[in-house]
Amino acid sequence: MFRKLVKKLRTEKRLGLREFCLAAGYDPSNWSKIERGVLAPPQDEKVLLRVASALGLAEGSKLCNELIDLAKISA
Repeated sequence: MFRKLVKKLRTEKRLGLREFCLAAGYDPSNWSKIERGVLAPPQDEKVLLRVASALGLAEGSKLCNELIDLAKISA
């Protein structure tokens, strides 16, 4: 599930919510809702690539592609 994977990766990297959102260009209060399952994950691939980059994932990597796929499934 998208929200669990993102939160797992974010906490493994020891990124606080605000720090992560600053790097990903996302509003912290809305991102918190995504991680809690209140809001659906973003669907725009550019946004998802920024999220992946903020998590240290290389574009086109297996984990990056999995993240994008999970966002589309979780919508």
